[in-house]
Amino acid sequence: MKKTFTKIFSICLAVVMMLCAFSAQAAGKIDYDAALKAARKCVPSGSKVVDYEWDKEDNEWDFEFVTKDKKRDYDVKVNGTSGKVKEADMEVRHVKKTKTYKISKKKAQSIVKKYFKNVTIKSTKKATDDGCKVYKVRFTTPKYKGKAHVHGKTGKVIEWEKDFY
Repeated sequence: MKKTFTKIFSICLAVVMMLCAFSAQAAGKIDYDAALKAARKCVPSGSKVVDYEWDKEDNEWDFEFVTKDKKRDYDVKVNGTSGKVKEADMEVRHVKKTKTYKISKKKAQSIVKKYFKNVTIKSTKKATDDGCKVYKVRFTTPKYKGKAHVHGKTGKVIEWEKDFY
């Protein structure tokens, strides 16, 4: 009697799990593993997931990563239906502040063109971000539009955002 009950229970449980998986698929929601695989394409290998959530209202997975060396943070949003990356951004954790510019506007644009590839610069302006002089460079590529902050003294890209088409 116990064996029969256990078998029936196991079969019922398996059917319920299959129906749940099917309904999620039918509703168009991709699972965590598929979303994570898409998100990982936007971050350096070896980066660790430090937080994630399913945002039901926006129909997206939101992943936060930190690089192996713990110097940069990444945030990647993946569309919950298509599985495509919607947005990605990076920020350097500890930036040396500077009150002067050592690089030119043209140099900042050149740095962005090398960093992102196939870029069309839309605008570049000087700004102060958290006490640090930066160039805010807005740009487009065939796959996304973006913005990068280039450190005014070192010329390093210390922050960027990408919004995918």
